[in-house]
Amino acid sequence: MKKYLITLPVMIALLLPGGAFAEDHEEEMEFEEEEFETIEREVMSYIRSVEPRAVDVMEAWSEEEDGDEYIGTLIEIFESMEEIEELKEEAPQFAALYNRILASEIKMEFLGYAIQEAESDEERAALENELKTLLPRAFEDRMKEAEMEIAMLRKEIAEVEAEWKKRQANKEKIIQKRFQDLVGENEGLDW
Repeated sequence: MKKYLITLPVMIALLLPGGAFAEDHEEEMEFEEEEFETIEREVMSYIRSVEPRAVDVMEAWSEEEDGDEYIGTLIEIFESMEEIEELKEEAPQFAALYNRILASEIKMEFLGYAIQEAESDEERAALENELKTLLPRAFEDRMKEAEMEIAMLRKEIAEVEAEWKKRQANKEKIIQKRFQDLVGENEGLDW
């Protein structure tokens, strides 16, 4: 059974040829051929649903000699898809937003690649207009993501602050209990 051993950057890979991987941290992942084929099929289906024009580019990219970038990109997208599925139950508002962000990233990467490969000025101009239309929406989704993260952090800060205030109000009791624990005065008093 053939196995794929790849080097996968932890940072999100850019999605199409000509893009670059972040090289900060790397981890090795091993997949059975059937597992990889399932991942590839699911990711290509997702790409087909959000940007059908990118499918041919991805398929051509898969046939290049160095398949690590292609494989890494598929796995990055697959992991994002899995996170979105998990979020559908835990935090549906995040799932929908992250799905839009992932779809936008795929579209934008395809458009950037297509613009660079355009064969005529007319084709290039049409693709540039499409990208210019997409960028503000993608930016707004990223801002919404940041806004939601800020709200979550504020909630966490409020919870930590409430706990801090409670501990501050009970400072003497906490210190006395810790003293008793350390000198063994509370031995045998556990519930």
